[in-house]
Amino acid sequence: MIEKQVKDFDALYRYYQTYCQDKTQFVVLSNEEFSIKLIENKICLISYENDKITGFLSGVVDELKGYITLTFGRVDVVKLLVKAFEQEMCKQQIQEIWIHFFNPVQLSWYPLPKVVHPGVQGVDRDSFLYPMYRELGYQNHSLQETYYLKLTEYKEHCIFYPNKSLSIDFYNSKIHKSLDPYTKKMKEKHWASVLLQNAEQVKPLPLLVALEDRQIIGFAGPLKVQENGRGYFAGIGILEEYRGQKLGKYLFNNLCQSLKDMGARYMTLFTGQNNVAKHIYLNTGFVVVKRFMTMKKTI
Repeated sequence: MIEKQVKDFDALYRYYQTYCQDKTQFVVLSNEEFSIKLIENKICLISYENDKITGFLSGVVDELKGYITLTFGRVDVVKLLVKAFEQEMCKQQIQEIWIHFFNPVQLSWYPLPKVVHPGVQGVDRDSFLYPMYRELGYQNHSLQETYYLKLTEYKEHCIFYPNKSLSIDFYNSKIHKSLDPYTKKMKEKHWASVLLQNAEQVKPLPLLVALEDRQIIGFAGPLKVQENGRGYFAGIGILEEYRGQKLGKYLFNNLCQSLKDMGARYMTLFTGQNNVAKHIYLNTGFVVVKRFMTMKKTI
């Protein structure tokens, strides 16, 4: 039997906590985090057998797409939960279901022991879920790879850009020209928003920028060290007309060295298998530690 209402929150949390610790790489959420991220205003489906919880699925609707955030249980139980989720999406006239890093609900996980990454990129290629979703008609969308670098062992290299007409520096609003012209040229509007919001803070986070005559032509950051020792940055980008000059490589190496200097122990990131940027990461010393498939289904 599958229920849409949480009859016993404490029992559900205990089930989640035990399953998460024993059978997944997810970081276990606190009681409050569990409620906020997976229950409140979410599609929550629970499987029962003789009043005992045997499976759990949490999903969310965002921008006319249904997202499956996570699901626990035996294969046969998970199949029933996914089908029940699809039926719920049909009732809400949602035509697409995604398992994707665009999911607004992000769950931290362990790519390696004591190494935390802030979000899952899709379906773990090595888990039973991948062939199960394929059997249920979900299509491959993109293969995503998770990268890891132990910053404490990182040795600086390629941090000085050889082209004297261009330079790399930390952004200083009193010295460099405004971010606005650069962000208006960016194709990635999310990154533009991140950079502008950071600049508006009383104490903005450090931001590495590539410059031509004090005019910004690229960025890497903003930079901070998270409590778990991870070196955080939102992204890296170079204006199209300046690409092909290895400027991204030098920006990224500066980013790694800067985060190490700030006290970060490691870095994690992800990108598509076909993204040429992966060569920058590999040449810097990153290794691939996990692969995910983003998947979708039209219903």
